[in-house]
Amino acid sequence: MINVTNKVLKAWHELLSGNLSVPVYRLDAPISEDGNYVLLRVESDTDVPNNHKWVSTPVIISEVVTRFATITDDSIAGDIDSEIAELLYDSPSQHNLPSQDGIQIVAVKRRDQTYLPEDDGSNRYLRLIVRNVHRVEQLIEQS
Repeated sequence: MINVTNKVLKAWHELLSGNLSVPVYRLDAPISEDGNYVLLRVESDTDVPNNHKWVSTPVIISEVVTRFATITDDSIAGDIDSEIAELLYDSPSQHNLPSQDGIQIVAVKRRDQTYLPEDDGSNRYLRLIVRNVHRVEQLIEQS
């Protein structure tokens, strides 16, 4: 059995990086980042093997971070999240995450959108956090 979360996170980064209207980072943005961006990070993973395969259900967070000098415009975070959804799915039945060695990402479900407003005294931020739940099967046969 292998830890699949890094491979799933890599697939997300490959899909989104360079294809969105904003930069995409894994885990954290550089301190110099002063615009809107997307963060990708692992929230959790659960192993649910059966008698034939190693199966995992990792949760990847896609977090749209928008920054405002004055009034917050909540439509911007929603528009960026729509870009993510359009890249992820061409149809309701098939995701577009690229293949990764040793695993098959069988399904992806976007769940639990949460909006978090922040104010650091200089800027206002609006974060749109989406939990993406996966079903991943390892392609290595169990002995």
